[in-house]
Amino acid sequence: MMDRYVEMYQSYENQMSCADSLDETCTAIICTVGGSYFSYYPDLFSTIMNSGAATIILTQNTGSIFTNRADLVIGCGETNQDDTGKYAVLAVLDHLVLQYMKRQHR
Repeated sequence: MMDRYVEMYQSYENQMSCADSLDETCTAIICTVGGSYFSYYPDLFSTIMNSGAATIILTQNTGSIFTNRADLVIGCGETNQDDTGKYAVLAVLDHLVLQYMKRQHR
């Protein structure tokens, strides 16, 4: 289709498998509204950060110490409440995907 392959996982096992396959030619996008992803999944985060892949973190919590290790941190929204905080992160992710697709179809 666009000669690109995009994966999005939900289970920990699948995320770890994807993280293990990352290398310096890849970009990992981590979506974590409140920034708790890093403390809930430290092994997964470490695998991603040590892979050599470029890292982009979409979060409301830009002050997390873990964001210092990312190549790019995009602040999204002002609340990390589950019912509203995720919408800003999803809107930014949607915009990134649309821009990526537009550039690939030039």
